[in-house]
Amino acid sequence: MKHMNQTEETREFIAAVLEEDGKAATSTIRRRTDLTEGQLQHQFRKLERHGYIEIERSQVPSRSGVRMKVAVIPDEKMREAKRLISHDRQPARTKVDVVELAK
Repeated sequence: MKHMNQTEETREFIAAVLEEDGKAATSTIRRRTDLTEGQLQHQFRKLERHGYIEIERSQVPSRSGVRMKVAVIPDEKMREAKRLISHDRQPARTKVDVVELAK
């Protein structure tokens, strides 16, 4: 699987779902973030494609009659999702010999 680009929008989306114990409807994510409708839909597609969320539909239809998307973080991805939004993430380190570079 290709590495997922971890944008600020991705972290906002995941954080909003985690704040709801790993399951949040589109309306909740919208209230908790500054994401536009287009950004929300992009994150739903991207995160589902990379396995960070599963998409369910709400039981009750919205005013328009459409059942709202619900993002669910699977148990096996919970730790990885929390790490994604962690403020103490460590950048990937390269293995460079500084002595060799100095030559």
